Amino acid sequence: MTYSAKITLNYSSKSDLYDDDVLPEEKITMEVPAEDLNIHQAFKFYSNFLRAIGHLDISIMRGACALAFNDLCSLDDMKKVAQEYDLLLVEDNEVKSLKAENLDLKAKLSRALNPDAPHYTDEETEAMDFEASL
Repeated sequence: MTYSAKITLNYSSKSDLYDDDVLPEEKITMEVPAEDLNIHQAFKFYSNFLRAIGHLDISIMRGACALAFNDLCSLDDMKKVAQEYDLLLVEDNEVKSLKAENLDLKAKLSRALNPDAPHYTDEETEAMDFEASL
C-alpha cells in the first residue's frame, strides 16, 4: 500500500501600520513531500522556513542546540550526540577545575614577569579569590 504525505508550514502577517519598509500583508507557505523524509531533511526544511521568516542562521543553530542540550534530555543521549559531532561536553566540576588551572597559570606567569612586585599582582589575587570561593 502506498501513501502520500506532505508537511506544510504557513506564516502570515498583517499590519495596519505600514510604511515604505513594512509590507501591509505577507504570506509564506512552504511545502515538502514527507513520505520518505529523514530527520535531517525535516530539520533542514524547518530551518529554511525559519530563515524565510527572518531568523538568522546563528539563532537557528542556537535553537537546535537548545533542543539537543537541555535539562529535559538524558545526559547519555547528549553525550552520544556530542560524540557524533565531535563536540566536547564539559561538566561543572571540569569547568571549575579548568578555570582554577587557568587562573593558577596566569598567576605564575604574572609573578614570573614581575618578580620584584612588592604586592600580589591582579592575576595572583584573582587566583586566590577563586580558590577561596571553592
